[in-house]
Amino acid sequence: MENKIKPSDLARQAAELHRTGKMPPLEEVLQAVAEARKKYADKIVAARNQGSQPHAGIEALGKEK
Repeated sequence: MENKIKPSDLARQAAELHRTGKMPPLEEVLQAVAEARKKYADKIVAARNQGSQPHAGIEALGKEK
């Protein structure tokens, strides 16, 4: 099982980035998310379609075409 960030850890990391002035602007974050979604759109859809089979879609995400 992969390590996942707990909400409290994420909030703590975000607060630290904000405090130190390293938090990227919201527009940069949204642009990065949009680019990732565009790049991996086919794999995201395939993973969603495999939802009834646990982890089948996750394996598809790691394989490059």
